[in-house]
Amino acid sequence: MKKWGFLLFMIISMVVFLVGCGGTKTQNEQGEETQSAESHDAEASEGSQPAAIAETVRTNLLQSLKELEEGNVEKGTELIKQSIALVYPDGQVPPFEESESETETEAEEGEVAPIAQMVRDRIESAIEQFEAGNAEAGVKLLQEALSLIK
Repeated sequence: MKKWGFLLFMIISMVVFLVGCGGTKTQNEQGEETQSAESHDAEASEGSQPAAIAETVRTNLLQSLKELEEGNVEKGTELIKQSIALVYPDGQVPPFEESESETETEAEEGEVAPIAQMVRDRIESAIEQFEAGNAEAGVKLLQEALSLIK
């Protein structure tokens, strides 16, 4: 009887041990899957954040063109400034250097239509630069557009 009791005890112990190890392994695998899914979600949200910012900038710039065409200069310039702030949230915007040829052209022409077209061209070029991934060039074009509006 002692033999059977000992054997039964050993079998039960082995079964409990194996089930315990299997359960722990399953929990670890589930934990790893959860961590993997969470890290994937975090990566996806990080990846979508620049895309969301880019889409907001694009929307702002298209809206600024519309506002400027309608004569809402303040609203249009504010949207351009918001776009620059979205691209450079830390405030370290690249310095803007106005070229002399552009200011001479503006002073000589003095007409609204050519300047408005230049502003439009700068904003459209900025959108293209942002889409190409060249944020600094895009911001400089927006700065040029703002200087032309003033």
